[in-house]
Amino acid sequence: MIEDRATSFAYKLLSGSATARYIGSCTIKNQRTICLVGAFKWQRHNQVNYLKEFGLSTEEVGQLLAYKPQLVGCSIEERWKPLVKYLYYLGVHRDGMKRILMEKPVIFCVDLERTIAPKVRFLQDIGVRQEDIGSVIARFPPFLTYSLYKKIRPVIFNVSTASTLFIPYMIAKVYRRYNPSKGRYREFYQCNFDVAGQCEVMEADFEVLKVLTEVLDELNIGDYEIKLNHRKLLDVMLEICGVSSEKFRTVCSSIDKLDKQSFEQVEEKGLAVATAEKIGTFVKKRGPLIELLSELKGSGSSFLRNRGSVLALNELEILFNALEKTKFLEKIVFDLSLARGLDYYTGVIFEVVFKGSTQVGSIASGGRYDNLVGMFSGKQVPAVGVSLGIERVLPIMEQLEKEKNKVIRATETQVLVAILGKDLLFAVELVNELWNAKVNAEFRLNKRVRNHIDRAVESGIPWVVFVGESELNSGILKLKNFESHQEETIPREIFAEELQKRLNIM
Repeated sequence: MIEDRATSFAYKLLSGSATARYIGSCTIKNQRTICLVGAFKWQRHNQVNYLKEFGLSTEEVGQLLAYKPQLVGCSIEERWKPLVKYLYYLGVHRDGMKRILMEKPVIFCVDLERTIAPKVRFLQDIGVRQEDIGSVIARFPPFLTYSLYKKIRPVIFNVSTASTLFIPYMIAKVYRRYNPSKGRYREFYQCNFDVAGQCEVMEADFEVLKVLTEVLDELNIGDYEIKLNHRKLLDVMLEICGVSSEKFRTVCSSIDKLDKQSFEQVEEKGLAVATAEKIGTFVKKRGPLIELLSELKGSGSSFLRNRGSVLALNELEILFNALEKTKFLEKIVFDLSLARGLDYYTGVIFEVVFKGSTQVGSIASGGRYDNLVGMFSGKQVPAVGVSLGIERVLPIMEQLEKEKNKVIRATETQVLVAILGKDLLFAVELVNELWNAKVNAEFRLNKRVRNHIDRAVESGIPWVVFVGESELNSGILKLKNFESHQEETIPREIFAEELQKRLNIM
């Protein structure tokens, strides 16, 4: 029995009666309709069983078909089996196949030879090992949907041929796989800043953190905190606590969610009581950068027995000493519970948490990923970067405006030029003067005063200049401030200059 509504919808969508009505509407004879319905139902049954072979439950299959109904129109023999065979050849097995289906099911709808194989051949041609290609696909299925010529080739060319540094910055659309909710959209925009290439130790890491804090301060969102850790310290910490290597990823994932769940859920990962208690002791360690670093480097510290953690502590010391010279040191806290869910991080990791009343989770995160570029280009290129969630920041800014009793404006317009008629030439002449005077202005042609007032009120435009026949004849313009509700008249020839004074535009 299928409980999930999405699952039920997917099955009902292709039920006999629904299919019959659809085919019947296409003027197909009833007898043939019944045959097609039977074939449809049999094909659907086979597809469900085939998808369940990759570890999907009946409920997950139903959700998958509801989310991507195009799958139902795909042939198992002609499309799915050749794709699965090809991915198995690349080293993508059952778990990886399930991830592809859950994260990017459209891959099972595309043509293998035209869409997927060219990307794989390109990576092979530039020297990427077959097992690395399979690993990339299994870990990051959306890669197979990227345009080879618009996205993959240019990025790899820029990164691998840069003589010194490649510093890309962009605002792009990205997608979330897990649990969309308030402030956590399935599709959203993200602002990225990265530094790829050889630098002095911690040079690029410092620059990325500095850019991040400058952006957040410029946005004026209020109080925030940057939690910082090192991935090598995290790995050594788990090793010290007795966590087996095969459980590293699941335990890291649980530690990463400690701000949303209790520590008891970490203990449920099949760990010995002593191991869980040791982890609990470590993840509670957080505090000022230099202070906690001194403790971890102190005599008798377990971290001094491992070459990797010693290297990590030395790197952090260089970074912290540099941060001491800046004004944003107090914004950063050394937190051993910070894990970051993505397993391609190799060094410093960090996450920004807003400390105000608006609950949006982390608003930015990033870290060092020295091996990721090499998986695509065949050339090892060290890199570090940060991503700022635009949809996470906007609710904070909106709430701050509401708390100040300010109207949240959908436009930057400062002045609305309201032409009470159809005199386009005068409107263009006046608004052009305002633009040249650095005033954000727009104009509307409408004889109804109410239409102009509605536009100003709805958009939060503070100033409106009304221009009717009498204003045109007299050369005296009427200006109204919709915040103070005061009106005044200004001669046409000095209007732009007077408006600059009121808007404090020098």
